[in-house]
Formats: sequence, structure tokens, C-alpha cells
Amino acid sequence: MNIALSKNIRISQPLLLIGCCLLLVTAVISFSGCSGKPTSSDTVVASGIVPINGIYFKGTMGSSMFDKEMQFVVADDSGNYLSGQQIQVSLIEGDGSGFPQSMATDTAGIARLTYSFSGLLGHATVRLTAGSDTVDLFLRANILTPGETGQGQYIRFTDRYADVVAWNGTPTSIDTVPDAVDPNHRIIYANYEQSLGLVVMLLDLDRDKIVYDTSSVYGVIVNGLCDGQTTTTPAIRIGATLSDMRAVLGPPVAVTAGILDTVEIRY
Repeated sequence: MNIALSKNIRISQPLLLIGCCLLLVTAVISFSGCSGKPTSSDTVVASGIVPINGIYFKGTMGSSMFDKEMQFVVADDSGNYLSGQQIQVSLIEGDGSGFPQSMATDTAGIARLTYSFSGLLGHATVRLTAGSDTVDLFLRANILTPGETGQGQYIRFTDRYADVVAWNGTPTSIDTVPDAVDPNHRIIYANYEQSLGLVVMLLDLDRDKIVYDTSSVYGVIVNGLCDGQTTTTPAIRIGATLSDMRAVLGPPVAVTAGILDTVEIRY
């Protein structure tokens, strides 16, 4: 509460006492709510959805288990958690199950989401809506799926370098092929080989040997463990033979020599 005093106005002793009382009451009201504590939704207005554990979640095919719990709060402008708030849930992309159409924050002001990778896809985008506020969540399983829109580990072939870092952190190194070996090489390698058994290939169309947040994923080299085939999921496990791959995926489009003594099998 702000009080403006003019030097031409004289305030008597009783008025000063009343002013002190008003200031005291205002102070009590201002400090009665503590940020982060649940508050009745009858007394305040919701401001937005706040993810407690971020918006990226790593799961497992055929399971509803994730690396961390999907928890969210609806907060007011002061950061207070609001109980009894409805959050609408929409599946934007994915074919999983086990998620509610809506959920409500509990007495602690927290709502919890569930999702199961029960379909064919190892990725999903879930949108939460509370009032006019929306938050998109990105869920992925560790899987190998071929194709232009496929996936290797948690990385989709439609991702950018910023997405790669969001899922796996900063790579150990960014590697390039020397001009002496191939001056026209248009691939940069985000190297996670020692830590995650993963190398992500990124397009370097201008051949400046610099990776940007917007650099497109070209492919993924995986030598670690990924989720294998289930009865309904056309995926393969590292270590599978070519005949195993043919049994699951059919004949490849092409089998060609790759870089560094590798063989590229294209689907």
C-alpha cells in the first residue's frame, strides 16, 4: 500500500495511528501467502502450468515406466501451487495408451501424468492445457526404428542438434572428417560413444565444419543397447544379424559401403 504525503497537509495523531493500522493490515495480507505452497483455488487465479521435472521424459517400449515422474503444478502469479485445478490432456503425436483425458491437482497442488508405450511408435508428444496456458511434453523410448522419420536411441531423424542436446546433454566431442580425407564431406558427428554408445550424424550443408542448434540430424550410429522387437513393434536390437533384420523389416532398399569400414543398410 503506497501513501503519498503532501508537505502542506498536517496529519493529526489519531490519523497517524489509523494509517499505521492500515499499513499493518496490508503487510499481513501481503506476506500471508508463501510461494510454492498449496493454496485454495477459491481465493486466487491460476496463472500457468509449471513442469516440476521438465518436459523431456525417457521411457521403455511396452512399459509405463519413465526415468522421472511426470509431475506438474498449476500456479498463481505469486508461484503458489493451486489445488483442485483441472488440466486437460491431449495426445498430439503417438500411439500409446494409459493417459487420462484430464487430471486435477491434489491437495498439495500437484498433478501426475501416466503414459504407456504400448503401440508401434517410440515417441509421443502430449499437450497439457489449463485455462489459456499450454505446455507440450516430449516422451521417447530407447528404440531403433528405420525410415526417414525413424528413430535411433531417443533421437528422431527429424530432430535438430538442439533436440539431441536436450535428450543426451553436451556430446564428448564434435568430430569432422578432414578435407584431406574428403573435402566434400557434409556430415558432422556429435560423439557420445564412450558415455552412451551413440554417435549422431548431423548435416553440414555449407561445409563450414560448425554445428548449430538448427543443424539437422542425418542419422544415428548406435553401439549400445536399445529396446528390441516386441510382438507388435517393428524394431531390432543391436547385435541382430542381417537375416534377423530381414525377418523383421523385410528386404533393405540398398546395402552399400559406408565410412570407416562400415556397411550401410538402408530401409
